[in-house]
Amino acid sequence: MDHSMNRCEPAWERQHAVFPGLTAAPFEISLLCACGGRVMEQHGMAENHFRTRVKVPGKLGVHGRVAGRLVQEAQKYASRVTIRHANREADAKSILDILLLAAGQGCTLELSAIGSDAETAVQRLVDCLHYE
Repeated sequence: MDHSMNRCEPAWERQHAVFPGLTAAPFEISLLCACGGRVMEQHGMAENHFRTRVKVPGKLGVHGRVAGRLVQEAQKYASRVTIRHANREADAKSILDILLLAAGQGCTLELSAIGSDAETAVQRLVDCLHYE
């Protein structure tokens, strides 16, 4: 396994959620990850948080064809998948969001996913970036 990939170590935190119209508000249990991410657990259904950093290969960086491949792959997963570059975050399921990152050759992207299939989603997006 690549050491740049990071599975978060959770710590429990309890917060009260307020829902209008309910007399007794149900509570939400959150997992706060060491990496700063938040993993939600509601009604006993925990979600995984997985992330990795990767350098953009290729002479053209993340251009239209690469962005299209990333979107097609990200849409296969139930997880919320994001890509970060230069303090900007993009929904990996939106081609316009990815293109607006303007990620050139050699820059570092952070791929992150939250959901039941998070690790698989991130690993497959890394594969898409390195596909020639």
